[in-house]
Amino acid sequence: MQIDGLDFGRITIDGRTYTTDVLIFPNGTVRDHWWRDRGHLLRREDLIQLLDTGPDQIVVGTGIHGRMQPAAGLAATLAAEGVRLTLLANAEARRHYNRLAQRGGAARRLAAGFHLTC
Repeated sequence: MQIDGLDFGRITIDGRTYTTDVLIFPNGTVRDHWWRDRGHLLRREDLIQLLDTGPDQIVVGTGIHGRMQPAAGLAATLAAEGVRLTLLANAEARRHYNRLAQRGGAARRLAAGFHLTC
């Protein structure tokens, strides 16, 4: 699984382009139309679909300008559940995700979410 391109409002993953926010699951499935109830506030509930698959790491692209923010205590809550959460503006999140995915074994339980605007 590789993020080939990322611009405002679009992301290309393994050659397929999406124009809505996406979730990337550890098994390589991509689900578009990722919607958060509070838009730019990322809560645990927004990650349930990913968490249900048992990832050990979740990389979140917080938007082109990094405007999506985590709810208070989100990273600590997930860490207590054995999940490392990394939030970065999209360009850096893409690089970070691709590095982890290229490691192979370490990326078997890697998941991600990308907010494509803001």
